[in-house]
Amino acid sequence: MLLALSSSYVYHNTSWAKNIWDEMSLCDKSMYNEVSGATADEIHDLIVRNKHWHENNITNFSEAFPPEFIENFINNISAEYMNWKIQHEVTYYNSSLCVFEDFIDIPLMSDGELRLECIARKPAIPEKKWVSGYVFKICMNDNCVGELNVRIGYTDSLYYGGQIGYGIDEQYRGHHYSERACRLLVPLLKAHGMEKVLITNNHTNKASQKTCERLGARLIRVAPVPQWHDLYEEGNRLENIFEWKIN
Repeated sequence: MLLALSSSYVYHNTSWAKNIWDEMSLCDKSMYNEVSGATADEIHDLIVRNKHWHENNITNFSEAFPPEFIENFINNISAEYMNWKIQHEVTYYNSSLCVFEDFIDIPLMSDGELRLECIARKPAIPEKKWVSGYVFKICMNDNCVGELNVRIGYTDSLYYGGQIGYGIDEQYRGHHYSERACRLLVPLLKAHGMEKVLITNNHTNKASQKTCERLGARLIRVAPVPQWHDLYEEGNRLENIFEWKIN
């Protein structure tokens, strides 16, 4: 009962809790994943009934809810909501259109100065849930200035790792080569039917964030990296998730 009352308190005394319940109750039922013992309809019904309960049960602050308790409760609910949103985003992107029958040759990937040279084609490894991909050298005139990786497909892992990854050698940074290289990928991505891709970067990587912004990519969220992901083992704890629409 204490949990229910504290939930009611947060609903009526914070600026964001009501929005969470409203958004969940209005979500298309087809977006709910079925869980053990409950169908999507039953999950939706539970959410709607809980929303109505919160609307009709007002709990004001009292000694039963010391500041520490409320802070912990809000943090826990916020984390659960974040996980709920991320799972729905993963499901959404995993359903995105992608066509892969074989690797494709794009004859000229150049803007007149910068060019991409394919150095590897990596077949999918289904048992590891790895999709097919390309590796390109980023070349400026006669110099190799960096590398670009492209993954053709959408998976849970790629929500955090992205379809595009790039790196510019230190001595060549500061010239927007990553942005220009990404733009050269558009014909290839379109050939594979991809209308949007995710580009992710460490929350502290300001240079990569600027690249995404110059591309016109939209920041979806800053997502905590799950412990099962390779990025977590590399020390990354927060990733910026950008969506880049292919025009």
